[in-house]
Amino acid sequence: MIHASQIKTRSSIIDKMDDDILKIARKQGVEMVIDDLQEISAVYKELLNDKPAKLLVIVDEGCTSEVGFMKKMAENSRQGLRKAEAIVVNTLGKRLEVNFYIRRFKLDHPIAVFKTEKEGLAWLKNIN
Repeated sequence: MIHASQIKTRSSIIDKMDDDILKIARKQGVEMVIDDLQEISAVYKELLNDKPAKLLVIVDEGCTSEVGFMKKMAENSRQGLRKAEAIVVNTLGKRLEVNFYIRRFKLDHPIAVFKTEKEGLAWLKNIN
């Protein structure tokens, strides 16, 4: 797959994979802070011309976030940025954390957790 665009932020590497799919790989060892959300949102808007995206989010065991980050990420003002979200995690600890996030914040877009990028990408491609 050819990556049309790639942008590196303080916390993530964001690739535009298709017209409406972005791959967001969290940088290992970087704590996500609330200020990162504004930077990431601006990149989404730039890459997709303000259209909602399907997100393939890669999170590994070394990824952490400050208190309040997940709550801020789930706010209604950010909901319009996402059509669907496939979160790829490969450890039980992160899977539990992501499942808690999904249940706690009841997001208004389809969201699912996968073990591999291939599974997550296939699921996103089936979302209209």
